[in-house]
Amino acid sequence: MNSRNSTQQGVVLVTSMIILLILTMLALSAVQNTSMQEVMSRNERDRDLAFHSAETGLRESDAFLTALAALNQFQVANNNGFYDSVNNAPIDFSTFDWLVSENNDRGFIEVVTPDARTSLSARYVIEWVRTVVSDEDRLNIDSIGQDTGSGQTQMFRTTSMGLGGSGNARVLLQSTYGRRLGT
Repeated sequence: MNSRNSTQQGVVLVTSMIILLILTMLALSAVQNTSMQEVMSRNERDRDLAFHSAETGLRESDAFLTALAALNQFQVANNNGFYDSVNNAPIDFSTFDWLVSENNDRGFIEVVTPDARTSLSARYVIEWVRTVVSDEDRLNIDSIGQDTGSGQTQMFRTTSMGLGGSGNARVLLQSTYGRRLGT
């Protein structure tokens, strides 16, 4: 009987070691999963910061275009972020340098109110894309209001780039803006 008891105690030891090994592997897997989720959460936050930063550039551009009175800023060759895509080729964003303004034909505009949580302030460019000449406004058949809606609408495209807090997340946003200038 003594030999049988000693064999059973050895089986219990081996079984408990296997269970301990399985529990250790489960614990390590849980730690690794938690670490991965933390990294994903940090990356998502960084991308959100970059997105909101780029969106700030679009909002500043819209405010500028709302107050715009003439196209002369787009038609002169200066380095201030305004591009004339009507008389020149459109911007090639595959070679555009968002970090160094001087590396581009006319540079970019930095946002006035940068987000302190981001590594760099957002930057944007405004392109004058084309002039749209419209016929009579078909919806205003009875000429209600000041005019019939015919005229020239200037179309602009704003491209804005924002960086996240780490500098690794980059978001590019574009918006199109149409406006009649001086009637």
